[in-house]
Amino acid sequence: MRIVSLVFAIAALGLLTEQETHVHAGTRTLSREGRLFGRFLIWRCHRPLGDFTGVAVRHYEDSDGQVTFYVELVRPSGRSLAVRYFYGRACSEARSAAENLARATGLQMHEDVG
Repeated sequence: MRIVSLVFAIAALGLLTEQETHVHAGTRTLSREGRLFGRFLIWRCHRPLGDFTGVAVRHYEDSDGQVTFYVELVRPSGRSLAVRYFYGRACSEARSAAENLARATGLQMHEDVG
């Protein structure tokens, strides 16, 4: 019973963790971190931008018709890592952010996916 309670407690803390992604064009690195309640650093990882082949915009529409646009870094395998997101009909903002990211990092701009 204690193990189940511990798993639920860890999962609850995970839901309260806010993730942030920062792209450092100068050092050609990407850093991701998770903060509990937005304040306490829980984890941090760094990746070289060389692990990615490009930048793309992906959109997702839920069953209620709400649209979210994701600016993503694309890996050679085709998988991607979301860096920013935009809610609503902000396609032009997402596209502009992706183009700026591609220009700053020197990565290729991929066609919109999703």
